[in-house]
Amino acid sequence: MARQRLDQILLARGLVTEDQIRQALMRQKSHGGRLGTHLLYLRFVSEKQLIEALEQHFGVPGIELGGRQVPEDVIRAVPDKIVLEGLVFPFGFDVDTRTLHLAVVDPENPAAVDQARRAAMAREARVYVAAESTLHAAIQVHYRKGSWKDATAQIVELPELFVETDRERAGADETGRDDTLPSPIPQRDVVLVSRTSFLKTFLVPIFEREGCSLSVIGDPDLLASYLQERRPDHILVGGDLEGELAEWERSGRVSLPRVERVSVSSVSGSLLDQAVPYDRMVASLLQSLMQLADHRSAGLDWTPPYADICRDVRELARSLDLNRLAVDGLQIASLMLVPAGHPAGRRGLDPFVLAVDFFADIPLSLSTARSLLFPWNTEACLRAFFQLLSGSRAPSPAPEERELLFGARILALAWFRHASAALGKGSPEEVIEALRGGHAEGRGSALGSEAVEAYIRLLGKQRKKAWSGAPDSIFVLSEPGSTCRRLSERLREAGFRLVETAEPAEVRHLYDRKRPDSIIVDYDVYPDEAAELSRLARKDPRTLLYAVTTKAGPAAVLGLLDCGFSDVFVPPLNYDILVTRIKNALAGLAHQDALMAGQHGFAGSFRELAFVDLVQALAVSQRNVRVHLARRGGETASLFLREGQVSFAACGAASGEEAVYRIMAWRDEGSFRLESVNRYPPDNVTSPTDFVLMEGCRLLDEGKL
Repeated sequence: MARQRLDQILLARGLVTEDQIRQALMRQKSHGGRLGTHLLYLRFVSEKQLIEALEQHFGVPGIELGGRQVPEDVIRAVPDKIVLEGLVFPFGFDVDTRTLHLAVVDPENPAAVDQARRAAMAREARVYVAAESTLHAAIQVHYRKGSWKDATAQIVELPELFVETDRERAGADETGRDDTLPSPIPQRDVVLVSRTSFLKTFLVPIFEREGCSLSVIGDPDLLASYLQERRPDHILVGGDLEGELAEWERSGRVSLPRVERVSVSSVSGSLLDQAVPYDRMVASLLQSLMQLADHRSAGLDWTPPYADICRDVRELARSLDLNRLAVDGLQIASLMLVPAGHPAGRRGLDPFVLAVDFFADIPLSLSTARSLLFPWNTEACLRAFFQLLSGSRAPSPAPEERELLFGARILALAWFRHASAALGKGSPEEVIEALRGGHAEGRGSALGSEAVEAYIRLLGKQRKKAWSGAPDSIFVLSEPGSTCRRLSERLREAGFRLVETAEPAEVRHLYDRKRPDSIIVDYDVYPDEAAELSRLARKDPRTLLYAVTTKAGPAAVLGLLDCGFSDVFVPPLNYDILVTRIKNALAGLAHQDALMAGQHGFAGSFRELAFVDLVQALAVSQRNVRVHLARRGGETASLFLREGQVSFAACGAASGEEAVYRIMAWRDEGSFRLESVNRYPPDNVTSPTDFVLMEGCRLLDEGKL
């Protein structure tokens, strides 16, 4: 009869959940040891509960070693070498029957038991199963002369070094089980590349206590396997393997993702070196460099908006998963650049032909970057940037140089965007169309499709944020008691929040700070200001401009419409109709946004674009989209992605991840159609999209789909 597995026993007894088993198995995979050890470490079960389950699993009695006192002569009877190699622990000896009482981790290891029995010169050995972690602790106490408190803290109970809350103390019931203890679900995955065993013993429980899953890996093959299965949020590099890791990456043995990477020479050194928080130090440095950049740009016709350039560089670099040092180094590099003059004299500022001669005093920029000694090579990034603008073809960069090439592309895109603004052609729509058009023609190959697409998405998000229907999205220029008063009241009742003013200068000031969805002006009171606002409307088609008048005739109304007004409201004024017209106009702009984002009407078949490739492409572009799917024979399915992650799936009677697997089983027999989405059904896919796709590929390979 097959023995029942330990996890099945614990589940049947209602002591753990499937999710807790999964967490313990994940920890076991990176730390080794036995499943029960990790369940006990994570405090999903007590020692007593684990022992009772082990008794059922092995069919032998169990023993709780925690705090047990053992005579010295029993300890001396079995040498520490046998104890450590066989994971056995003698806790009693019956002189009359010459029976050795032995706690073991694996009762099915007769060699270790027999070796301990012969060492103690016992006639027989009676075996008891014990928890692996407490057996290790007992060895530390009785063979290494430690204390139970220290031993359990090192192996299992290190989180108890932190202050226990009153709520946790009150949660323990009479059976010893603490039902209030949280089931820790790691919020971030961190991998430490090191062979230092101390770091593994000490840091892992501290990280897990603080909501991080830390895996310590010192072998290149194991690291490569780990990175194939998951994508960590941070990589820590121990000083003992910093040089070797660089060699592993150069040789191609390990492909490190673009995530935060920090070198750790020692725990104490890393802590003591932080005299000032890193964020405060970098903020101070950037502020100083921004003043230097403004000083170098003094006297030019155009002063670059360095704060906005830094913002774009920062957000674009983060979206491309560059680590923190690279993000900050790129902002520093952007502040080293000074234009040679007003961009109006330049050749069109096509982002794909932005020239080196656009910038002044390049040697000074490079020498300043070098003199900063920032721990990211800003000088090398600037050299790559100038090489990119010169049009020279560089050889394929080494792995450690790819980040610098990414940085050069980011600098080129951000500077093009803001130089375009100085020409009066800097609306997000025009920049997006220039980028998309040049990329489609193949002129942007040097900038890399990933960087161009990421910047298009970033500009789209900025545009959407600036033109969202947020509070204060409508400006009203009118005097108190004017015709606009009733319209303003109805707009507020409809859910809009307005900024009303009688000062034209204030409208212009507010417009420069935050462009509204629409502007309403009382034409009878402000005819000259209305003409100026119409010039703004022609440059910015995203802001709707309305005039309210009771005096203008048909000719004047037509003149206002020709000047750029979106609509002119004349008597009789039905305010409900006017509010509806404004609502519909804003809804039309939202529809145009969806079309510009490329999320509407695209269709194809799995023969042209495999399902997995389709989902991965949508994930990379962080799309909000609905995917309609159909298979030969009439089977249909539906998929919703929110910012590139699958949130809902349905295929026939299957839903969630099972629906995704069923769609993958269609292989090349399916077709798809994309459409924009504003409302989502309740989520039924909670796992990361990459995990779902990998699991589906595994099931396909094993013939289970």
